[in-house]
Amino acid sequence: MSESRKNWAVGDQIALHCSTHSMVSGWSIHKIDRITPKGTLVVGQLRINPESLKVHGQNSWPTTSVHVVTDEIRDAVRRAKLVAFIKSADWRSLPTPALEMAVRLVRN
Repeated sequence: MSESRKNWAVGDQIALHCSTHSMVSGWSIHKIDRITPKGTLVVGQLRINPESLKVHGQNSWPTTSVHVVTDEIRDAVRRAKLVAFIKSADWRSLPTPALEMAVRLVRN
């Protein structure tokens, strides 16, 4: 669910969530680049209506919602980035003791 916030400012962070986006569990955190004279929030190529919080522009999806950044969202982004890093690691290049330690961590 999107969260309304009336006093957005340039530099504020917002969280975008796309339920069909697999990267970083669907969450991404962005800074507001600028605010147009009519109040539209500009984040990169995206335009966000500050009242309805509808997202428009390149790379926007109909399932994208706007949220105030919370500690829980930051934790979800951080955790997903760690998992992505682990998934992309070249485990074949690690020495056997390091692999054994990784297996122990995963099993426990």
